[in-house]
Amino acid sequence: MSPLSPVTTPATLPSAARTGHPEIHVADFTGAGIITARITDGTLHTARTPASGQPLSAAAVGDDLYFTTWSSPLGDGTLQKMPRSGGSTEAVATGLRCPVGVAADDHAVYVATFYGMLHVFPHTSEPFRINLAERLTSPNGVALHDGTLYLVDWDAGSVAALDTSGLTGPGAAPAIRTVVRPGGLTQPGHIAAGDGALYVTQAGGARGLDGTIERIDLGTESPRPETLVDRLPYPTGIALHDGTLYTSTVDGRCVLAIGIDGTAQAKPVITGLETPWGLAI
Repeated sequence: MSPLSPVTTPATLPSAARTGHPEIHVADFTGAGIITARITDGTLHTARTPASGQPLSAAAVGDDLYFTTWSSPLGDGTLQKMPRSGGSTEAVATGLRCPVGVAADDHAVYVATFYGMLHVFPHTSEPFRINLAERLTSPNGVALHDGTLYLVDWDAGSVAALDTSGLTGPGAAPAIRTVVRPGGLTQPGHIAAGDGALYVTQAGGARGLDGTIERIDLGTESPRPETLVDRLPYPTGIALHDGTLYTSTVDGRCVLAIGIDGTAQAKPVITGLETPWGLAI
Protein backbone atom coordinates (compact mmCIF):
# COMPACT_ATOMS: atom_id res chain seq x y z
CA MET A 1 0.00 0.00 0.00
CA SER A 2 1.26 3.46 -0.82
CA PRO A 3 2.34 5.82 1.98
CA LEU A 4 -0.46 7.78 3.60
CA SER A 5 -0.86 11.40 2.56
CA PRO A 6 -2.69 14.11 4.50
CA VAL A 7 -6.25 14.99 3.60
CA THR A 8 -6.31 18.45 2.06
CA THR A 9 -9.18 20.91 2.23
CA PRO A 10 -9.53 23.07 -0.89
CA ALA A 11 -12.23 25.74 -1.01
CA THR A 12 -13.89 24.00 -3.97
CA LEU A 13 -13.43 20.72 -5.74
CA PRO A 14 -12.48 20.77 -9.42
CA SER A 15 -14.86 19.35 -11.99
CA ALA A 16 -14.80 15.58 -12.23
CA ALA A 17 -12.85 13.97 -15.04
CA ARG A 18 -13.20 10.49 -16.48
CA THR A 19 -10.76 8.63 -14.28
CA GLY A 20 -12.70 5.40 -13.73
CA HIS A 21 -13.54 6.39 -10.14
CA PRO A 22 -16.72 8.17 -9.00
CA GLU A 23 -17.03 10.94 -6.43
CA ILE A 24 -16.78 9.25 -3.02
CA HIS A 25 -18.15 10.47 0.32
CA VAL A 26 -16.53 8.98 3.43
CA ALA A 27 -17.85 9.19 7.01
CA ASP A 28 -14.63 9.78 8.96
CA PHE A 29 -15.51 8.79 12.53
CA THR A 30 -12.77 10.41 14.61
CA GLY A 31 -12.16 13.01 11.92
CA ALA A 32 -15.65 14.33 12.81
CA GLY A 33 -16.54 15.09 9.23
CA ILE A 34 -17.55 13.93 5.78
CA ILE A 35 -14.66 13.63 3.34
CA THR A 36 -15.66 14.14 -0.29
CA ALA A 37 -13.04 12.89 -2.72
CA ARG A 38 -12.74 13.42 -6.45
CA ILE A 39 -9.96 12.29 -8.75
CA THR A 40 -9.28 14.77 -11.54
CA ASP A 41 -6.52 14.29 -14.12
CA GLY A 42 -4.93 11.66 -11.92
CA THR A 43 -4.82 13.94 -8.85
CA LEU A 44 -6.79 13.30 -5.66
CA HIS A 45 -8.73 16.31 -4.40
CA THR A 46 -10.55 16.17 -1.08
CA ALA A 47 -12.79 18.47 0.92
CA ARG A 48 -13.90 18.06 4.53
CA THR A 49 -17.38 19.05 5.72
CA PRO A 50 -17.47 19.30 9.55
CA ALA A 51 -20.21 17.31 11.26
CA SER A 52 -21.82 17.54 14.66
CA GLY A 53 -20.88 14.24 16.30
CA GLN A 54 -18.90 11.34 14.90
CA PRO A 55 -20.06 10.13 11.45
CA LEU A 56 -20.86 6.42 11.17
CA SER A 57 -22.60 5.73 7.88
CA ALA A 58 -23.61 7.54 4.69
CA ALA A 59 -26.06 7.21 1.80
CA ALA A 60 -26.54 9.32 -1.31
CA VAL A 61 -29.73 9.91 -3.28
CA GLY A 62 -30.24 12.56 -5.92
CA ASP A 63 -28.37 15.74 -4.97
CA ASP A 64 -28.35 14.92 -1.26
CA LEU A 65 -26.06 13.02 1.09
CA TYR A 66 -27.46 11.64 4.34
CA PHE A 67 -25.23 10.48 7.17
CA THR A 68 -25.59 9.33 10.76
CA THR A 69 -23.50 10.40 13.73
CA TRP A 70 -22.96 8.92 17.18
CA SER A 71 -21.28 10.18 20.32
CA SER A 72 -22.40 7.67 22.97
CA PRO A 73 -24.96 4.84 23.36
CA LEU A 74 -27.26 7.12 25.36
CA GLY A 75 -29.43 8.30 22.50
CA ASP A 76 -27.57 11.35 21.21
CA GLY A 77 -27.10 10.06 17.66
CA THR A 78 -28.33 12.05 14.69
CA LEU A 79 -29.33 11.82 11.05
CA GLN A 80 -27.91 14.74 9.07
CA LYS A 81 -28.19 15.94 5.50
CA MET A 82 -25.94 17.97 3.20
CA PRO A 83 -25.72 18.75 -0.54
CA ARG A 84 -23.53 16.28 -2.40
CA SER A 85 -21.83 19.23 -4.05
CA GLY A 86 -20.76 20.53 -0.64
CA GLY A 87 -22.15 23.03 1.82
CA SER A 88 -23.51 23.20 5.33
CA THR A 89 -25.20 20.28 7.08
CA GLU A 90 -28.66 20.24 8.65
CA ALA A 91 -30.14 17.92 11.25
CA VAL A 92 -32.94 15.66 10.03
CA ALA A 93 -33.37 13.80 13.33
CA THR A 94 -31.79 13.76 16.78
CA GLY A 95 -32.01 11.47 19.80
CA LEU A 96 -31.19 8.30 17.85
CA ARG A 97 -29.57 5.51 19.82
CA CYS A 98 -26.43 4.37 17.98
CA PRO A 99 -27.63 4.81 14.35
CA VAL A 100 -25.17 2.54 12.60
CA GLY A 101 -26.69 2.06 9.13
CA VAL A 102 -28.43 4.35 6.63
CA ALA A 103 -29.91 3.84 3.17
CA ALA A 104 -32.01 6.13 1.01
CA ASP A 105 -34.13 6.15 -2.13
CA ASP A 106 -36.65 8.48 -3.78
CA HIS A 107 -39.29 7.56 -1.18
CA ALA A 108 -37.54 7.66 2.19
CA VAL A 109 -34.40 7.45 4.29
CA TYR A 110 -33.97 4.32 6.42
CA VAL A 111 -31.81 4.28 9.56
CA ALA A 112 -31.01 1.13 11.55
CA THR A 113 -29.82 1.39 15.14
CA PHE A 114 -27.54 -1.09 16.87
CA TYR A 115 -30.31 -1.78 19.38
CA GLY A 116 -32.85 -3.11 16.91
CA MET A 117 -34.85 -0.06 15.85
CA LEU A 118 -35.56 0.86 12.22
CA HIS A 119 -36.35 4.55 11.73
CA VAL A 120 -38.11 5.52 8.49
CA PHE A 121 -38.06 9.12 7.26
CA PRO A 122 -40.42 9.47 4.26
CA HIS A 123 -39.68 12.48 2.08
CA THR A 124 -43.34 13.56 2.00
CA SER A 125 -44.84 12.42 5.31
CA GLU A 126 -44.08 12.08 9.02
CA PRO A 127 -41.27 9.80 10.22
CA PHE A 128 -41.95 6.62 12.16
CA ARG A 129 -40.06 3.71 13.65
CA ILE A 130 -40.40 -0.07 13.81
CA ASN A 131 -38.92 -2.35 16.46
CA LEU A 132 -36.95 -5.18 14.85
CA ALA A 133 -35.26 -6.38 18.05
CA GLU A 134 -37.18 -9.65 18.14
CA ARG A 135 -35.68 -10.64 14.79
CA LEU A 136 -32.37 -8.79 14.70
CA THR A 137 -29.96 -8.80 17.64
CA SER A 138 -27.63 -5.97 16.59
CA PRO A 139 -28.42 -4.41 13.20
CA ASN A 140 -25.42 -2.82 11.53
CA GLY A 141 -25.08 -1.90 7.86
CA VAL A 142 -28.10 -1.59 5.53
CA ALA A 143 -28.49 -1.46 1.77
CA LEU A 144 -31.38 -0.83 -0.64
CA HIS A 145 -31.88 -2.53 -3.98
CA ASP A 146 -35.05 -2.78 -6.09
CA GLY A 147 -37.34 -2.00 -3.16
CA THR A 148 -35.68 -4.47 -0.79
CA LEU A 149 -33.88 -3.35 2.36
CA TYR A 150 -31.05 -5.65 3.40
CA LEU A 151 -29.86 -5.53 7.04
CA VAL A 152 -26.69 -6.98 8.52
CA ASP A 153 -26.79 -8.36 12.07
CA TRP A 154 -23.39 -7.91 13.73
CA ASP A 155 -23.83 -10.23 16.71
CA ALA A 156 -25.78 -12.96 14.92
CA GLY A 157 -23.51 -12.96 11.86
CA SER A 158 -26.50 -12.95 9.53
CA VAL A 159 -28.28 -10.94 6.82
CA ALA A 160 -32.02 -10.30 6.70
CA ALA A 161 -34.25 -8.60 4.13
CA LEU A 162 -37.61 -6.86 4.04
CA ASP A 163 -39.76 -5.29 1.35
CA THR A 164 -39.96 -1.52 1.84
CA SER A 165 -43.54 -1.53 0.50
CA GLY A 166 -44.49 -3.05 3.86
CA LEU A 167 -43.15 -0.01 5.73
CA THR A 168 -46.46 1.81 5.64
CA GLY A 169 -46.33 3.67 8.95
CA PRO A 170 -46.33 3.23 12.74
CA GLY A 171 -47.40 -0.27 13.72
CA ALA A 172 -46.36 -1.80 10.40
CA ALA A 173 -45.18 -5.39 10.67
CA PRO A 174 -43.19 -6.09 7.49
CA ALA A 175 -42.28 -9.68 6.72
CA ILE A 176 -38.59 -10.27 7.41
CA ARG A 177 -36.85 -13.09 5.60
CA THR A 178 -33.46 -14.60 6.27
CA VAL A 179 -30.84 -14.30 3.52
CA VAL A 180 -27.81 -15.56 5.44
CA ARG A 181 -28.46 -17.68 8.52
CA PRO A 182 -26.99 -16.78 11.93
CA GLY A 183 -23.35 -17.78 12.14
CA GLY A 184 -22.80 -17.45 8.42
CA LEU A 185 -20.63 -14.37 8.89
CA THR A 186 -18.13 -13.18 11.52
CA GLN A 187 -18.71 -9.63 12.75
CA PRO A 188 -20.25 -8.37 9.49
CA GLY A 189 -20.12 -4.62 8.99
CA HIS A 190 -21.69 -2.76 6.08
CA ILE A 191 -23.36 -4.08 2.95
CA ALA A 192 -23.77 -3.22 -0.73
CA ALA A 193 -26.20 -4.71 -3.25
CA GLY A 194 -26.10 -5.02 -7.04
CA ASP A 195 -25.42 -7.31 -9.99
CA GLY A 196 -27.48 -10.09 -8.42
CA ALA A 197 -25.41 -10.27 -5.26
CA LEU A 198 -24.76 -8.79 -1.85
CA TYR A 199 -21.29 -7.72 -0.73
CA VAL A 200 -20.58 -7.60 3.00
CA THR A 201 -17.51 -6.37 4.85
CA GLN A 202 -16.40 -8.75 7.57
CA ALA A 203 -14.06 -7.62 10.33
CA GLY A 204 -12.94 -11.13 11.21
CA GLY A 205 -11.87 -12.43 14.57
CA ALA A 206 -8.99 -10.06 15.26
CA ARG A 207 -7.67 -6.67 14.25
CA GLY A 208 -5.05 -6.50 11.53
CA LEU A 209 -5.12 -8.18 8.14
CA ASP A 210 -8.02 -10.45 9.08
CA GLY A 211 -10.87 -8.68 7.28
CA THR A 212 -12.67 -9.90 4.18
CA ILE A 213 -15.36 -8.96 1.71
CA GLU A 214 -17.95 -11.70 1.33
CA ARG A 215 -20.07 -12.16 -1.79
CA ILE A 216 -23.59 -13.59 -1.42
CA ASP A 217 -25.21 -14.80 -4.65
CA LEU A 218 -28.92 -13.93 -4.56
CA GLY A 219 -29.61 -16.24 -7.47
CA THR A 220 -29.24 -19.39 -5.39
CA GLU A 221 -31.94 -20.95 -3.22
CA SER A 222 -29.81 -20.99 -0.06
CA PRO A 223 -27.17 -18.26 -0.45
CA ARG A 224 -23.87 -18.81 1.31
CA PRO A 225 -21.11 -16.23 1.74
CA GLU A 226 -18.04 -16.73 -0.40
CA THR A 227 -14.85 -14.78 0.26
CA LEU A 228 -14.18 -12.35 -2.58
CA VAL A 229 -11.15 -10.61 -1.06
CA ASP A 230 -9.21 -11.37 2.12
CA ARG A 231 -6.37 -9.89 4.19
CA LEU A 232 -8.01 -6.49 4.49
CA PRO A 233 -7.14 -4.12 7.39
CA TYR A 234 -10.52 -3.96 9.19
CA PRO A 235 -12.93 -3.12 6.33
CA THR A 236 -16.11 -1.24 7.25
CA GLY A 237 -18.07 0.79 4.68
CA ILE A 238 -18.71 -0.56 1.19
CA ALA A 239 -20.29 0.63 -2.05
CA LEU A 240 -20.60 -0.78 -5.56
CA HIS A 241 -20.19 1.34 -8.69
CA ASP A 242 -19.74 0.29 -12.31
CA GLY A 243 -18.15 -3.09 -11.58
CA THR A 244 -15.90 -1.87 -8.77
CA LEU A 245 -16.29 -2.21 -5.02
CA TYR A 246 -15.08 0.58 -2.78
CA THR A 247 -14.42 -0.23 0.87
CA SER A 248 -13.17 1.92 3.74
CA THR A 249 -10.60 0.31 6.03
CA VAL A 250 -10.16 1.51 9.61
CA ASP A 251 -6.67 0.15 10.19
CA GLY A 252 -5.54 1.09 6.68
CA ARG A 253 -6.95 4.62 7.07
CA CYS A 254 -7.93 4.55 3.42
CA VAL A 255 -10.53 3.61 0.80
CA LEU A 256 -9.70 0.69 -1.47
CA ALA A 257 -11.00 -0.08 -4.96
CA ILE A 258 -11.56 -3.76 -5.81
CA GLY A 259 -12.91 -5.44 -8.95
CA ILE A 260 -15.99 -7.52 -8.21
CA ASP A 261 -14.61 -10.53 -10.08
CA GLY A 262 -12.03 -10.89 -7.32
CA THR A 263 -9.07 -10.90 -9.69
CA ALA A 264 -8.21 -7.22 -9.32
CA GLN A 265 -5.83 -6.29 -6.53
CA ALA A 266 -7.15 -3.95 -3.84
CA LYS A 267 -5.73 -0.52 -4.61
CA PRO A 268 -5.93 2.57 -2.37
CA VAL A 269 -7.77 5.48 -4.00
CA ILE A 270 -8.14 7.73 -0.92
CA THR A 271 -5.49 7.81 1.80
CA GLY A 272 -4.67 9.89 4.87
CA LEU A 273 -8.03 9.42 6.60
CA GLU A 274 -8.37 9.17 10.38
CA THR A 275 -11.04 6.52 11.02
CA PRO A 276 -12.99 5.93 7.80
CA TRP A 277 -16.28 4.18 8.54
CA GLY A 278 -19.25 4.31 6.18
CA LEU A 279 -19.06 5.56 2.61
CA ALA A 280 -21.43 6.47 -0.22
CA ILE A 281 -21.18 7.03 -3.97
